[in-house]
Amino acid sequence: MRLAAAIALVFSAMLAGAVDAADPVPPTITQLHIDKKTPEDLHVNLVDTEGVHCVVVLAEPDQYIIGVDEEASKLTSATDDKGTDLTENNRNKWISRFFSQINKSHHKVAVPMAFATVPAPGATTIHVQADIVLNCGRDEKTDTLKAFDLAKGAAAQYGTHSLEITLDKHALTFSDADDKSPQKLAVILNERGTWLKTLEFLDEKGTAIKAAEPGSMRIGDTITRSFTLPSDVKTIGVRVTYYEKIEQIHRAVDVEMTIGLP
Repeated sequence: MRLAAAIALVFSAMLAGAVDAADPVPPTITQLHIDKKTPEDLHVNLVDTEGVHCVVVLAEPDQYIIGVDEEASKLTSATDDKGTDLTENNRNKWISRFFSQINKSHHKVAVPMAFATVPAPGATTIHVQADIVLNCGRDEKTDTLKAFDLAKGAAAQYGTHSLEITLDKHALTFSDADDKSPQKLAVILNERGTWLKTLEFLDEKGTAIKAAEPGSMRIGDTITRSFTLPSDVKTIGVRVTYYEKIEQIHRAVDVEMTIGLP
């Protein structure tokens, strides 16, 4: 079953390495779901698996968050006030970088947490302690890449990383394939492409070209970002802003959630 929750938070934070400690922004819990199967003889199950799912939002106003390091992050405990270990039946990872969502400014990240055991009957609180590690950009740089013929595409280099830019010839349908139709670019990045902060297209004079970005797609470690450019653009340059280094920020989170169970 799915239950609403009143949430109380107890929070502490620590920063590792060369990052100076600052007044942290307390985390917020934005979702709490407890899924429990209905007895089989009632035939009303809407969930395949039991468990607890919650989302904690972490804010870093002075950092550029690139992602969650699920391997470096450590779960200390997830229990209810009856002493139940909510991780007892966990077979999958308790957090996932893939399902974590970063806001547009890259100063906030929503981190889903999942535990495969439901609280015991009569339990009133869930207590989670963990060290969540965020990868943040360091040493921001900007490079302007040499202009190239859009029809031929290019494999460009920025810093020690690379990207591939090609004209997506399959983007136009028979109904819109005319001289005034926008051109669609496919910008292909490997996993290191997440270090890229901004990407700007330039005309032959170095003036920015207005480009829309309708979406992106990830398959494994390959990220493909789509852009549309005006139909009359034949030659483009690229200006990229990126980070040369990644630094880890440790957030020690102590979260207590109040629940209601029959």
